[in-house]
Amino acid sequence: MLSMVDHLKRLCIDHYFQDEIDNIMDSSVDLLHSDDLLDATLSLRLMREVGYYVSADDVLQKFTNANGDFNLRHSKDLRGLLSLHDMSHLNMGEASLYKANEFSSKHLKFALKCLEPNLARYVMKSLDHPYHVSLRQYKARHHLSYLQNLPTRHTAIEKLALAEFQMKKLQHQSEMQEIKRWWVDLGLSQEIPAARDQVLKWYMWSMTILEGFSFS
Repeated sequence: MLSMVDHLKRLCIDHYFQDEIDNIMDSSVDLLHSDDLLDATLSLRLMREVGYYVSADDVLQKFTNANGDFNLRHSKDLRGLLSLHDMSHLNMGEASLYKANEFSSKHLKFALKCLEPNLARYVMKSLDHPYHVSLRQYKARHHLSYLQNLPTRHTAIEKLALAEFQMKKLQHQSEMQEIKRWWVDLGLSQEIPAARDQVLKWYMWSMTILEGFSFS
């Protein structure tokens, strides 16, 4: 269920299932104590995203040795490393998450040469453009291409995500027409030669900060 929540968030379609996601998160607290790296880090990250306060040091200590370094046996857990890498970017000054970023980045880079091409591209993009420091809509297309290459397909989710992309594309086109019309009618670019005529840049900035149909 947490993996499904993660897919919905990464595809920017989680707003359709907010009540269900809230119920899942409320019932997933026990996974924080899991001995599985993926389960523990995924539940920790998703809970932080929705506003729970959870100590990363407490959750991750079972995966480290006495010096606080991650055990090497986790270096072969690709999904766990990807989840750990994502989690490390929600750092609020915790030493364990600095080490998590260093450990996961190092071993994901080592793994690249052994992975099949589609998975290697996904890992490389995850390293170059981490989920929490990238534009969500850009990452959504990246994640959809990953889902489409999985042995087990999520066809209904893929169709919804594609429909969402198309709706947002039409929305952005319509908004740009309105903004360009407003800017031309305003006439400032003619009256003040020094005015910056960068309507697309202004729109892109606000669109990335205030994402969603409700802010149209």
